[in-house]
Amino acid sequence: MQHPRTVTDIHRHHGVIVLTDQYGTSWTYPVNAVIPTAVPDPLHIHISTTANGGNR
Repeated sequence: MQHPRTVTDIHRHHGVIVLTDQYGTSWTYPVNAVIPTAVPDPLHIHISTTANGGNR
Protein backbone atom coordinates (compact mmCIF):
# COMPACT_ATOMS: atom_id res chain seq x y z
CA MET A 1 0.00 0.00 0.00
CA GLN A 2 1.28 3.46 -0.92
CA HIS A 3 1.21 6.46 1.38
CA PRO A 4 -1.24 9.24 0.49
CA ARG A 5 0.05 11.92 -1.85
CA THR A 6 -1.20 15.41 -2.60
CA VAL A 7 -1.69 16.33 -6.25
CA THR A 8 -0.10 19.72 -6.84
CA ASP A 9 -0.30 19.96 -10.63
CA ILE A 10 -2.66 18.68 -13.33
CA HIS A 11 -2.11 18.85 -17.09
CA ARG A 12 -4.31 17.52 -19.89
CA HIS A 13 -2.89 17.19 -23.37
CA HIS A 14 -2.62 14.74 -26.28
CA GLY A 15 -5.32 12.45 -24.84
CA VAL A 16 -3.74 12.04 -21.41
CA ILE A 17 -4.00 13.57 -17.96
CA VAL A 18 -0.75 14.03 -16.07
CA LEU A 19 -0.93 14.35 -12.27
CA THR A 20 2.12 15.51 -10.30
CA ASP A 21 2.42 15.07 -6.54
CA GLN A 22 4.14 17.10 -3.84
CA TYR A 23 7.38 15.15 -4.39
CA GLY A 24 7.52 15.87 -8.12
CA THR A 25 6.47 12.36 -9.16
CA SER A 26 4.09 12.28 -12.15
CA TRP A 27 1.47 9.74 -13.23
CA THR A 28 -0.14 9.60 -16.66
CA TYR A 29 -3.72 8.45 -17.22
CA PRO A 30 -5.84 8.27 -20.39
CA VAL A 31 -8.44 11.08 -20.48
CA ASN A 32 -11.26 8.54 -20.12
CA ALA A 33 -9.67 6.68 -17.18
CA VAL A 34 -11.09 6.39 -13.70
CA ILE A 35 -8.44 7.98 -11.47
CA PRO A 36 -8.21 6.57 -7.93
CA THR A 37 -8.63 9.23 -5.26
CA ALA A 38 -9.18 9.41 -1.53
CA VAL A 39 -11.40 12.15 -0.19
CA PRO A 40 -12.43 12.24 3.46
CA ASP A 41 -16.12 11.90 4.17
CA PRO A 42 -17.86 15.22 4.83
CA LEU A 43 -19.00 15.96 8.33
CA HIS A 44 -22.55 14.68 8.74
CA ILE A 45 -24.75 16.82 10.96
CA HIS A 46 -28.04 15.36 12.10
CA ILE A 47 -30.78 17.95 12.55
CA SER A 48 -33.56 16.88 14.83
CA THR A 49 -37.01 17.33 13.29
CA THR A 50 -38.32 18.54 16.65
CA ALA A 51 -35.64 21.23 16.91
CA ASN A 52 -36.65 22.92 13.65
CA GLY A 53 -40.42 22.64 13.86
CA GLY A 54 -40.68 19.29 12.09
CA ASN A 55 -38.97 20.43 8.86
CA ARG A 56 -35.72 19.03 7.54
